[in-house]
Amino acid sequence: EYKSQNNQGQIFTTKAKESFLDVNRPDLINLIDPHSVTKLKKDNSLIEIRSEIGIFDKKKKIVMYEKNVTIKNKNYLITSNKAVHFSSKNIIIITGNVVMKDLTMGLSHVIYCDKLEIDTITNNTVATMNSSKDKVIAKKIK
Repeated sequence: EYKSQNNQGQIFTTKAKESFLDVNRPDLINLIDPHSVTKLKKDNSLIEIRSEIGIFDKKKKIVMYEKNVTIKNKNYLITSNKAVHFSSKNIIIITGNVVMKDLTMGLSHVIYCDKLEIDTITNNTVATMNSSKDKVIAKKIK
């Protein structure tokens, strides 16, 4: 179990099935089946991140997740290939085949995009595409 804290006192806890260090890079902890949890400042709801592998950079307070990434909150479920949590910037950047099921305000939508950013203080999300020619796709679920 590893804990990091941002400037606002928000604690981010990461657990893993296994972890190991590289003697040449002792600040990096390699994670097998990482599972991270934090409470969002806005409403004290939990946000959870899981993946098959990850890396925790103790010095920079960054956790990188790869392979079958899932991010859950009471308002959404996100799947992707990669996510990076920047504790000092209060942001999670999600990339690679991003699919977000948005369940806020009683609505149900699926959003497809190249990149999604979540502010861990406000829980605001911004979906974008890599090319200005492409558009974020949102479909209503029945």
